[in-house]
Order: sequence, then structure tokens, then C-alpha cells
Amino acid sequence: MAKAKVRLAKLADSPAKKSSKQLNEDRDTMERINRQKKEYEALLKRYGHEQKARTKGKDAEQKRIERQIAREMKLKNIREKKFEEELINQQKSLMYKRNAQQVRLCQKVYRLASNLEKNKLLEEKKNF
Repeated sequence: MAKAKVRLAKLADSPAKKSSKQLNEDRDTMERINRQKKEYEALLKRYGHEQKARTKGKDAEQKRIERQIAREMKLKNIREKKFEEELINQQKSLMYKRNAQQVRLCQKVYRLASNLEKNKLLEEKKNF
């Protein structure tokens, strides 16, 4: 029964009657709560900065990769254009060679025809 009275007496005490020991404990508790709150806020702030840094790093990496891909695509297009130009030049060269051969053949045929004509004319002269 005595213990119950002591407990009830503690509960019945008004805040004004709190002992200085209990006030010190309350003050210490509030200080600890405030310190923990500040630490939490500092951690939250640092976490936010780290997230921003990670996001910024990822964005920078993504941009770098995109620039590299764009550069590779440009190089690929340039190589394809050069290849096409070389192919066109080879085809033109073959066409010029064929045309030159045809011209030489035509010249030979013309020379042979001319020689035949001359020979016919010479033979006709001899026959007259």
C-alpha cells in the first residue's frame, strides 16, 4: 500500500512542484532531442546533396555517352559517304576505260575499213 501511495503522490504532483533533479533530467532530455533533431536534419541535408551529386553524375555520364554515340554516328556516315564516293569513282573509271577501249576499237575498224577502201581503189586503178 505504501508503494501505491508513493506512485500516486508522484502522479499527483503538479508541474510546479517538480524537483530540480527532474527538471535537469527534462532539460537534458530536451537537449538530447534537439541534438538528435539537428543530427537528423544534417543527415537529411547531406543525403539530399549526395542524391543531387549522384543525379548530376549520372546525367553527365549520360550526356557523355550520347555525345560519344553521336560522334560515332557522324564518323560512320562520313565513312559510308567516302565508300560510296570511291565506289562511284571506280565505276566511272571502269566506264572511261570501256569507252576508251570502244574508241580504240572504232579507230581500228575505221583504219581497217580505210585500208580496205584504199586497197580496192588501188586495185581498181591497176585494173584500168
